[in-house]
Amino acid sequence: MSFSPSVGWERARDKVNHLFNILISGMENNNLDKLKQCEKIESEIDLMVKEIRISHLKRLQNGECMPLSGVVFADIILHLERTGDLLCGISRNLLNIEQY
Repeated sequence: MSFSPSVGWERARDKVNHLFNILISGMENNNLDKLKQCEKIESEIDLMVKEIRISHLKRLQNGECMPLSGVVFADIILHLERTGDLLCGISRNLLNIEQY
């Protein structure tokens, strides 16, 4: 299955990977500042995903991508966003534990 050239999901994937690495580093080094960064990065992922979805809908309307690959693409984007949400939730829980 192929996607149209400028889909942008790679940027979202890279941002989720960055969030994962920040979270792991914060956990391993007990670095609260790193854990606090996760919220900002997750917000950036949400904004990026919103932009990617809008761009995707425009490509669909213009016939620049196939509907089946569009469904798969939308699923990938959804799961990237959820992964960012879950990683951010872990950082929030760790920060809450540190308060006690």
